[in-house]
Amino acid sequence: MDIKDILTSIRQNKGYSKRTVSKMTGIPYTTYIKYESGERKDVSMYALCKLADFYGVTTDYLLGRETIEQETPLRTFAKVSNLKALEEILIKEYLELNNQEREAVLDFLRRCIEKESASKSILNNASQSVTITAGELEDQWNTEQNAKNKDAK
Repeated sequence: MDIKDILTSIRQNKGYSKRTVSKMTGIPYTTYIKYESGERKDVSMYALCKLADFYGVTTDYLLGRETIEQETPLRTFAKVSNLKALEEILIKEYLELNNQEREAVLDFLRRCIEKESASKSILNNASQSVTITAGELEDQWNTEQNAKNKDAK
């Protein structure tokens, strides 16, 4: 299989449009459609790595040197949990953040939850805050992963 066929196949199997792949990877749309059409066969190392990371596969898989997609713990979790592709990407990107960046994301989410809670009276006390650290969230995810891995065995 040529890279154009692999890119088309994996994109369609995951339910993405060409424009979505372009936006999510940062590869210009016109460049990406040329990769899929075979008009451009010289996929840059940068684009190859971005596509492999985006799809959760190896560069060798995209180049046709491996015949199966690499199964990662996150991919397994996503399948077992029936996560949507965007949810899987968000989790993957979150886990790649450093602690300071994770805290910033969590602070933003806390503010959103508090604002929504106050406006819809979801919480009994509008001043009550949701407190969870990045480490606690990661620990919770790892615990769930370990439990699911044990169940799978």
